[in-house]
Amino acid sequence: MGLPKTKTATTLRNDLYESLKEASEGETQIITHKQGDPVILISQERFNKLLNEKEALKKMSIGLTQIKEEKGISHKTAIARLKKMSKKWK
Repeated sequence: MGLPKTKTATTLRNDLYESLKEASEGETQIITHKQGDPVILISQERFNKLLNEKEALKKMSIGLTQIKEEKGISHKTAIARLKKMSKKWK
């Protein structure tokens, strides 16, 4: 993933289908316009990946905080709970 392309809203409008194709192929694009902050054009796949990464980082942060505050559970207890939960998934 390289640097994102920057386009104006006018360029986006004139080359909409090309821009959509580029975004769907993984190329991030920054769209500038006169009405406010720039907006980002990315594929649905990339958006979902970013959401998943954000959620994982949030959970890791919560876990680290719990460890620091000695509110976590032991590894042995965690494994036992996961095994119990996995039986429900089958």
